[in-house]
Amino acid sequence: MKKSNIIIGILVIILLIMAGFVAYYSGVLLFGKKSDSNWNVTFVNIQSKDQVGEADNDGAPIYDKTSATFKTILVNPGDSITYEVTIENKGKIDAKVKKINISEVNNEAIVFDVSGVKEGQVLKAKEKQTMLVTVSYNKDFQNEPESLKSTLTVKIDYERK
Repeated sequence: MKKSNIIIGILVIILLIMAGFVAYYSGVLLFGKKSDSNWNVTFVNIQSKDQVGEADNDGAPIYDKTSATFKTILVNPGDSITYEVTIENKGKIDAKVKKINISEVNNEAIVFDVSGVKEGQVLKAKEKQTMLVTVSYNKDFQNEPESLKSTLTVKIDYERK
């Protein structure tokens, strides 16, 4: 009888140890799934800067994590507006710009320029970058455009470095 109690006690201890390991590794796996919270690259602010001529916003820029849409009104050739986009890596993992996607231009009289961030560039954890998006009325455009309004969306795809 004493041997049976000892064997049962040992089995209970082994079961508790196994349950502890399962709980521990389940927690690690669950934490591993949640580790994406350490991956947090996001646009945090957009400011209109350097308005030239009669250029103006057609509503405030709209942005989310890594995509921004700019709507502008440009009246005369040479008008332009520049947007300063602040991007922050709030996570703990360095990020690298994989691709910068710019929506198709819906007005050939309007020219877009994106600078300050390049494909392959690294955004270290807890750091910020500034991207400039300039929207201009092409001063060499010969015909009157159908619309003086333009919409552009810039999306940056990041990958873990």
